[in-house]
Amino acid sequence: MPKSRTELREQLSAIEPNERTYEGIGPAEVDLLVDLLDEEEEWLAARAVHALSRIDSDNARQAVVSAAENARMQVRVAAAASAG
Repeated sequence: MPKSRTELREQLSAIEPNERTYEGIGPAEVDLLVDLLDEEEEWLAARAVHALSRIDSDNARQAVVSAAENARMQVRVAAAASAG
């Protein structure tokens, strides 16, 4: 079952991120993660990029590529760091 936006925000908001921070996030959450790229908090948008980079789907990969052109540096850096 897909996570809600609130659940996803809460999961990505862990103070010390680890593997569990991204656990259970998959293709069903791609649209919500893309929405999080516009979050006011750049660190949360950057974590959304990292989560997208871990999902094996064309939509997720395209979102990471698009994030590389984001106006905010922290989001672009997250996209660059996620490059394979």
